[in-house]
This record gives sequence, C-alpha cells and structure tokens, in this order.
Amino acid sequence: MRRSHLLLAALLLLPAPLAAQRGAAVLRPHVLVQGSSVLLSDLFVGAPGIVAFPAPAPGRRLVLEPGQIAQLARAHGIGWRPLPGAERIVIERPGQLLSRASAEAALRSALAPLGAGPDDGFDFGAPLPLVPAAMEPAVSAEDAVLDTATGRFAATLVLDHGEGEPQRVRMVGRAWAGVAAVVPVRRMAAGQVLRAGDLRIEHVRADRAGQLADPAAAVGLTLRRPVAAGQPLAATDLTRPAVVSRNSAVMMLITAPGMSVGAQGRALEDGAMGEVIRVQNVASRAVVAGEVTGPGRVRVALGSLPLERPGPGQNPSPVRR
Repeated sequence: MRRSHLLLAALLLLPAPLAAQRGAAVLRPHVLVQGSSVLLSDLFVGAPGIVAFPAPAPGRRLVLEPGQIAQLARAHGIGWRPLPGAERIVIERPGQLLSRASAEAALRSALAPLGAGPDDGFDFGAPLPLVPAAMEPAVSAEDAVLDTATGRFAATLVLDHGEGEPQRVRMVGRAWAGVAAVVPVRRMAAGQVLRAGDLRIEHVRADRAGQLADPAAAVGLTLRRPVAAGQPLAATDLTRPAVVSRNSAVMMLITAPGMSVGAQGRALEDGAMGEVIRVQNVASRAVVAGEVTGPGRVRVALGSLPLERPGPGQNPSPVRR
C-alpha cells in the first residue's frame, strides 16, 4: 500500500505535457469541409466558428504547413506553437461530378432559342466540373452559341451553391438530335425474356437508335443476342420465346378435313409459337417444314414435300410400339 502511494506521488511530480504547460491549442490534423469556407473551429479544437479562409475547390485538398498555421494562430489570438516534429493540417473538400442530366437540362434551355431541339443530347469536349458532394448546385447556362449546321456549341454553366459567388465553367461540345428509344436497364444475355422492369425509355442519338420506342412492344419477347445496359433495342434483336427446343421430341400433326394423323418427330431447331421450323420424322428420317402450334406440337400441311430424304443406304428408323 505504501509503495502505491509513492508511485502516485512520483506521477504527480512529473512535468505536465508541453501543450498543457503553455495552454496551447490542439490541432485537427485532418479536416473535411463541405461548405465554401474553412472555419477556425475546423482547424483548432475549441476555437470559435468564424471564417478563417476560403475552402479548396470541390474534390481538391489543401495542406497547411507549421509556418502557415502559426501565422493564422497569431492573427486570431490563438495560443499555438509547433511541437517538436512536423505538424500540419490536411484539408479536403469532397466532390463529385456534376450530373449529366443537370448539365444537359441547362444547356437545352439556353440553346433552344438558337435552334436546339427539346430532345437533343450533347457530347462534351471536357469532363463535367466537380461540385460539392453534399448537395448538387442549381445549374443554369448563359452566353450560349450554337452552329446549327454542325451542332457545335459553347456555353457557360453557372453553378449556384447557395453561398458566395456562383461557379462559372465554360463548356464546349457538339449537340445531336435525339429520339426516344427502348433500352435495357442492365446487361442482359441472349435468350432472356424481357419484362417491364428490364426496360426504360432513353433519348439516344437518332442515327444510333433502334426501331422500338414503346417498351410494351418488347415485353414478353426473347433476346436473340446479348445487349448492354443503355443500348437501343431493334426489332431484329427480339423474337418470341421458344416453345419447342432443338433436338426435342415433338408430335407431328397432319390435318385435313375430317382427318388428323400424328407421327413422332424431332425438332431440328428452336421454334416459337407460329414459327415454321424443320422437323425430322423419326420413322422415315424425312425432314419437313412444320408450324409450331404449342409446346412439343408441330403442324405439317397435308401434301408437304420433304425438305430432305434419307440418303442411299440409310434405312428409316424402326417404329417402336
């Protein structure tokens, strides 16, 4: 017990930390700011929340070295001196690209009086500007010019963040005529059946658009090939879902007034309802054309000539009873 008392007394006699001895302010070494200004309270623990200097641009960072920190502290009467070793403050302002939709809406409004169409899209000559990550600014455009023959345009985007002077960015590029087209919302594989939630309407370049403008015309159909998200769909990309699969057994029905004859067959290709496919008669090995009438069912017209016959030496398959 006596030994613990001695240890406590020794600790009390040790010198206090250097910062506590002189009442120095404590730095915040890493600062994230969302607004257009850096406050003293962002830099020093317990400092007042008054503006120290402008924040870096969205997506940028600023590093304060010890000499700059000391000068700032003296200017505001804050008791701080650098400790041994390097001390600095890294200030970052998160940013994100201005949304394409916001930029295009502002440009359409500014270019409409000059001849741009309401569905026009734009190819930009440079990346869209960075804006604060916390909230997207109000966007407008001014000083717009448009060459209707080539589609080339120039305009100044005005980004109002709600504080300080609006940000102005000059944008150049080319405008192109847009049309409504049906596009998939995600990448889809060949053979997938399209549903309403798989599709949306998007304005795309008129010279790249497909033939479909109504999603209802594609719902329930099957893709013939893989398609990427946002790729316009053409009518030739779609087919009705197959109800007969290649190499599957089918019932071949030959009908005539007052008569119906059935035979076992094998489908030689996939077929949707109403499609005409090649079917091989299992017994005779002859290949005929038949219309798909349902799952596993094909109708062959009476008197249809075989598309192919068994070759020399090929015997018809025996009929199993």
